[in-house]
Amino acid sequence: VTNIPDTLPPLLMDAARMRQVFENLIDNSAAVLSPGGIVTIRATPVEHGGRSWIECTVEDDGPGFDAESMDRAFEPFFTKRQGGTGLGLSIVQRIVEEHAGKALVSNAPGSGALIRIRLPAAET
Repeated sequence: VTNIPDTLPPLLMDAARMRQVFENLIDNSAAVLSPGGIVTIRATPVEHGGRSWIECTVEDDGPGFDAESMDRAFEPFFTKRQGGTGLGLSIVQRIVEEHAGKALVSNAPGSGALIRIRLPAAET
């Protein structure tokens, strides 16, 4: 499910690298979902610290993060998924930080994981 308005401010970004960010996040969500599970992607403009940002979220209705996974989510080679490399979220964090952004993990209200990516909007 996507909820992305057509009127978002522009971002200065490497499109291929940001594509990798969202592929990793969607792949991670899809890997833990039961058949019929839902991944929701949203993007909204936000103001924070006197600056304009685009906040992107990837939320699923899976099991969410346990306490250890939440604390170590961006740590390279940390995984609880059988067959996982533990590199997906660390790559996400590195790319987002290279774009002067911030990546955060939490659990969605109710159930599921919620990854929040905040990227600076281009100054116009």
